[in-house]
Amino acid sequence: GDLARTAAVRKKKKPSMVVNALAIAFFSYIGVSIRIGLQEMSDYDSFPSFPAFYAECLGAVFLSFLVMHKLLVQTTAASFYLGIGTGMCGSLTTFSSWQDSAVKALVGWDSDESTFHNILTSFTFQFQGMTGVYISFILGIHLAKLSIFSNQAMLDKTGMSEDEFVQSNLCPKVKFQWAYHILGCVALNVICIPLLVINDKWEILFAFLFAPFGSLMRFGLSFLNLSYKPIPLGTLLANLLGSLLLACVTIVREHYDCFDNTSRPELYDGILSGLGLGFCGTLTTVSTFVAELNILPLKRAYIYGGGSIILAQVITFFTYGAYKWSYQAPWEPCT
Repeated sequence: GDLARTAAVRKKKKPSMVVNALAIAFFSYIGVSIRIGLQEMSDYDSFPSFPAFYAECLGAVFLSFLVMHKLLVQTTAASFYLGIGTGMCGSLTTFSSWQDSAVKALVGWDSDESTFHNILTSFTFQFQGMTGVYISFILGIHLAKLSIFSNQAMLDKTGMSEDEFVQSNLCPKVKFQWAYHILGCVALNVICIPLLVINDKWEILFAFLFAPFGSLMRFGLSFLNLSYKPIPLGTLLANLLGSLLLACVTIVREHYDCFDNTSRPELYDGILSGLGLGFCGTLTTVSTFVAELNILPLKRAYIYGGGSIILAQVITFFTYGAYKWSYQAPWEPCT
């Protein structure tokens, strides 16, 4: 009887799918905005890595720090835990842009270096990305251990087990969480959209608008992780699909010369650029990817991690290659 009542209370207090979707959408706006800012700062010729490098590392730190405070955040406002983890951290990091940068380096997309140097640069991007995000993830764990609100600190303070702690905090401390997410989404759109339109920042505008849809699609695919235990199938599909779509978006932009021959080139190119930066960027994730690598058994982690990168490279390389070989056009990347 007590167990049944407890289960009923827990089920009642669990955030609905609508609240979760609102949380993911709101925090996606924040995540993609931070990533765009960091990429803009890093996007110059002498930058020694790919543009999304610091965004990937920061997202990994945030996610591991969040996971180490799961008990506090979930018992305070469960939808915020999902929103920050899936929405913000997932949108701040992007698997597709990382792999796209590596393939472009490999094929000499915008450089005249030798084949050897192209291969070396591509490998360097892969090595920097993988080691950078993993070290950042571990750093977040170490920083969290210094916190008096970490999972272990909360359990030590109360003398409870994790299950006992959750049972004693079934009622969320923050009420009407859906209202916070709606107000946040409305406020961000009301403030940001007019400013971006006035300043003709079409790429950033559409990246901002497309971001929640990519995050929500990734969230939907994540349920596949529960149906296939050996590897996180949902994350794998999201990362591969996003990498393919980003390559296709890049090809369309190049094929139409960045829409220079249209009446509104900045608008049409901004829509496609925003689709790549916003939707594809938030559909794919590195923070969840590295978190999964950290908990998988060693052999499966290497298979999953290596397989994800190799498959993404093959898909992206042959997508670009199919266009180049069939169209027989020189590489003239849009800027």
